[in-house]
Amino acid sequence: MNSGTNSKSSKSALRRKLNAWFSPAGLRRWMGKVTGDADRIGREWLLVDGKRLRPMLTATVYTLLKPQEDPKRIAPVAIAVECFHKASLVHDDIEDGDAERYQMPTVHARYGVPSAINAGDWLLGEGYRLLSESPFSVPVRCELLRIAANGHKELARGQGEELAFCRAPHEISTEEVFDIYRRKTGAAFEVAMQCGAAAAGLDKKQREALSEFSLNWGTLFQTDDDMDDLHGEAGRRSDILALRPTLFLAEACRSEDAEVRRWISADWQTDRKVREKLLLAILRSDISARVMEARREQANRLRKSLLGIRNRRLRDFLEKFMPTSSEDA
Repeated sequence: MNSGTNSKSSKSALRRKLNAWFSPAGLRRWMGKVTGDADRIGREWLLVDGKRLRPMLTATVYTLLKPQEDPKRIAPVAIAVECFHKASLVHDDIEDGDAERYQMPTVHARYGVPSAINAGDWLLGEGYRLLSESPFSVPVRCELLRIAANGHKELARGQGEELAFCRAPHEISTEEVFDIYRRKTGAAFEVAMQCGAAAAGLDKKQREALSEFSLNWGTLFQTDDDMDDLHGEAGRRSDILALRPTLFLAEACRSEDAEVRRWISADWQTDRKVREKLLLAILRSDISARVMEARREQANRLRKSLLGIRNRRLRDFLEKFMPTSSEDA
């Protein structure tokens, strides 16, 4: 059996373990019995099967660095990472006014805003409890808590800049948009990989290299989400219409296309009909090609940051796992 087959087999085995951790029985093992409404709603949301990319990264980084250890040891940390992610989605959906995610009603659409906020807060608290009681030394547990806390601050800062833009829309640059993405989405990737690395005892210099890689990956991930939003299924094009900062809007702000300039010069900040015209103009212009070029540049930054990771097993995994085209993300 060759190394590629071994890698796929190991990844499949870890995926099966991950799915078991996120089963009702798996969550009961680490969280105990359901004790109230916030607990019930929070666990229900945890069981909704998104990509579970972040806990998969946590578990994989750990098992690659500590192949002799039982993967079950990292389970509470991986579950905590997903708690943080799912809490951020609950709160983000409320802030954005989104009624659907994963092709089903969002938590606040189903249970109301107050209960959704409360369930999101429960997920955050449970995530921190899981980290604090994980089966690692006290210094490692303290480091896990520090990583998560710093990640939450950065995510809030990125979301804060996005919300500030929504309150007072203005012409924005690609650099400003990328900065929001790096903080808002990149920070979550950083928490996921840093938790696995810290639990495995990776040295400081290598963890810094892993941070740069994860921040670049998160930024690329959000860029691909931009592209999916604009070019995805009919009716989904919500970001520009909802006045969220995107690369397409940033490119429109500096475009010399006559039709795009016409609508950027109009009252797009307050008039939805003008934004609808702007959206159509963007689709007819070369802006999509320019966003794709910005994506290629970000993908190059991601590949370059991979070179700083010296651990061969980890670098090989990340090289195979990271997206190389927008369809991969």
